[in-house]
Amino acid sequence: MFGSLRRLFAGSPDKPRQKVRREYIGRDGRGRPVFRDVMLRPRRPIRPQAQEPLVRPMAAIEAAREKADLTVYGLAILSDVDETYLRRLLNGQRRNPSRDTLIFLGEALMQFDDSFKRKHLEKVLKNAGLRPLPRKWTPREIEVRYSPRTQIKDDRGWE
Repeated sequence: MFGSLRRLFAGSPDKPRQKVRREYIGRDGRGRPVFRDVMLRPRRPIRPQAQEPLVRPMAAIEAAREKADLTVYGLAILSDVDETYLRRLLNGQRRNPSRDTLIFLGEALMQFDDSFKRKHLEKVLKNAGLRPLPRKWTPREIEVRYSPRTQIKDDRGWE
């Protein structure tokens, strides 16, 4: 009886083999151990993976940052985004930044670099698969306390 169950879960070229565990039931009349095959379920449900955007949204931000001659630290200060998080986004270690994060980065680049316009930010949002900007949206004014271009030392003492 259990052999037929094992053949049922053996798999075929179009169906992968399912995992089966032998479970101890007890002993039969002659004192021999009796087992049954139990099909194992996955440990946790398989979640659908987030769809990869067609174009990396951070590629345009990185290109605009380099064109503006901004350091990563300077862009992080201007946009109020954590520097470590921004570095991981730019390196590709983190994916799918939030809409607010992209808007903050775009606002900082718009204020600091004249060539980065609203249409560039909307393209970045579209490539990330996020909602576009509202029609009446205006970038916030960012108070620049120092110039990231001429930065000699940041507040941690690094050069």
